[in-house]
Amino acid sequence: MNKNLSACIVTYNHSLEEIGAIVEMFHQYYEKVHLIISDNSSRDTGLAQLADKYDFVDYTNAGGNIGFGAGHNRVLNRIESEYHIIVNPDVAFDSVALDSLVSYMDNNPDVGVCSPAAVYTSGEEQVASRLIPAFLDLLIRRMGILQRVFDRRLKLHELKSQTGEPFECYFMHGFFLFFRTKVFKKIDGFDESFFMYFEDLDILRRVAREEGYKSMFLPSVRIIHGYKRESTMSKKLLYHLIVSALRVIWKYGWIFDFERRKLNKKVLQQFS
Repeated sequence: MNKNLSACIVTYNHSLEEIGAIVEMFHQYYEKVHLIISDNSSRDTGLAQLADKYDFVDYTNAGGNIGFGAGHNRVLNRIESEYHIIVNPDVAFDSVALDSLVSYMDNNPDVGVCSPAAVYTSGEEQVASRLIPAFLDLLIRRMGILQRVFDRRLKLHELKSQTGEPFECYFMHGFFLFFRTKVFKKIDGFDESFFMYFEDLDILRRVAREEGYKSMFLPSVRIIHGYKRESTMSKKLLYHLIVSALRVIWKYGWIFDFERRKLNKKVLQQFS
């Protein structure tokens, strides 16, 4: 594939080895890519020196933790690609995955963003596509003890294709989002009021509002996601979780989120 890609990794005190591994993946698997490391660390992590070793890698440092979305938005004026990848440091992929995503976007100009399926390093499938949740579900999904109590309720939101065909979806995990760059720029990237949590849900809902573009999940394309959720949540993370959940309902509706119902109905019609 000869399409110009750009990609951004937002880091926060990540190890040099972890970032070095994903840089090497891009170097090995794709010929024309512009990779930007957006560092939210306040200390020297050695990433600037790592970036200097590669012609296709740029480095920028925010001087402190400004949040996931803001970290990605810092590179908006530096990308001139056809497709732009939002990718987390704990993701692994190969050339087949990248080529498949490029090919799909080339053949579907009405798709503004797509995302692949994911498995953990153990090989276990990760649920990466869901219906847009209500406020209660936003909280349940992120809190381990509530997950166990409401497990059946959460499973009703999971979306799985029996045929492996792509389907429209507006709640996909933000650890790997493959954007049409002009769409990512048109919506001005992430809403920076979401410091962490649910910024992926918000940006996909805003894609849905862009006339002529949709968001698609690709079950046949696979990547590896090494993330493991902590069994307990610190008070600081719990605070950010609740604040972000409140921002979602403040932005889209406290009780009557008609847009959510409309989008979920549209998604479910694909499986009927």
